[in-house]
Amino acid sequence: MEFTAVVKQIRGCSEFFASQSGLLSESSKIASFQSMATSLGKQLANLSSLDAGQAAVLNSEISASGFSAGEKSRLAEAVVNRCLATPSECKALRRGTQTMTTVSAYLAASDWAVLDAVASPLYAKITRIMDRLFLLGLQNPSESTVKCVAAIVACVHCPTAPPNALHNIVQEIKSVASARKGSAGGTPHLTVFPGGPSNLPLELLQGAYSGGDGPVQRDVVGLSGMLARIPLRSTNRTIQVAPARAPSVAPAMPCDAASFMRVMFQHYLQGPCGNPRQSREQMKNDLENT
Repeated sequence: MEFTAVVKQIRGCSEFFASQSGLLSESSKIASFQSMATSLGKQLANLSSLDAGQAAVLNSEISASGFSAGEKSRLAEAVVNRCLATPSECKALRRGTQTMTTVSAYLAASDWAVLDAVASPLYAKITRIMDRLFLLGLQNPSESTVKCVAAIVACVHCPTAPPNALHNIVQEIKSVASARKGSAGGTPHLTVFPGGPSNLPLELLQGAYSGGDGPVQRDVVGLSGMLARIPLRSTNRTIQVAPARAPSVAPAMPCDAASFMRVMFQHYLQGPCGNPRQSREQMKNDLENT
C-alpha cells in the first residue's frame, strides 16, 4: 500500500504543477517544487520494501513527472538507495501518533495559494497540506489531526459536501499519510505540536520553510462547524448506506401436473414480464423502429 501511495503522489505532483500555471510567481513555484521533491525523497526512503520491478515503475513515473532534471535525478538516486538498502537499514521505528490541532497556523503562503485556487484538484490540496506537515516532522497523524486537515480542505474546496464526500476526503488523507509513516531521518518526533510554528525546534523550522515562503496564519471560514461534520469512520450514522435490495420471491408453483401446465400456458400467453406476447410481425416492427 505504501508503494502505490508514493506512485499516486508522484502523479499528483504533476497535476499540482499544472494547476499552478498563472497562479504563483516563478520563485514560489521553484520553492514549491523543491519542497515536494524533498518530501517525496523522504517518502521513498521510508518505504517498508522496494523490489527491482517496483523501482522501475517509480523511475518511469519520475521521468514522466513535472519535476526539473535536477530534482528527477535526486529522486532517482533515492529510488536506487532504497532498493539497495538492507532490511536493517530501513527498519522503521515505532513511534506514537502526532497531534496538530492548529494546522492552518503552519501553512505557508504558497500552500494557501494552492488551497484558494479553484482549478486546483482536491487531491492536490490534500497532498499540499500533508507535504507541509511531513516537512514539519509530522508523519503519523492522530485522528484529530486528520479531522483538522479534512475540515480545512472541505471548507476551501467543497463546503457543502455531504457526509459521504467528507468521509472520502478523510480516506484520501489517511492514504497519503500511510506513505509518510516511519523514521523522520533523525528529526525531532513531536507527539503534540504547539499552537504555532514559532515554538518549534529550529531544525524543524529550517527544514519545512524556505526563506521567502514562511508560515502565514489565516482564519478558515466555517472551520469550527466543519470540524463537527467530518465523519472519521464509515460507521458514522451521518453516512448514508444504500439499502440492501430485497431478494425477489418467485410465485409458488402448483404441485399437481395439470395445474402446472395451465399456469405455464398462461405465462406463455402473457409473454415476458407479464406483457401480452407479441406476434412475429409486431416484433419485426419493433426492431425496425429501434
